Amino acid sequence: SCFLTLVLLFTAAPILIVIANSFNASPFSQWPPTGFTLKWYADVIDHQPFRSGFVNSLKVSIVATICATVLGT
Repeated sequence: SCFLTLVLLFTAAPILIVIANSFNASPFSQWPPTGFTLKWYADVIDHQPFRSGFVNSLKVSIVATICATVLGT
């Protein structure tokens, strides 16, 4: 149980650091973060190619989910 928790923490640590760093006010990756901002998320949402790719991904995932559900049933 303790070993499993340590393995899970070791496995999840990189993504937890990336998530924490995504709120960093600095334009470069710094640890510890210099401040808190949602600017990077606003920039991504304002970026038109990201939005179109996101919508395409949603369409593909919906179709894939429907097909997998039908075939799996």
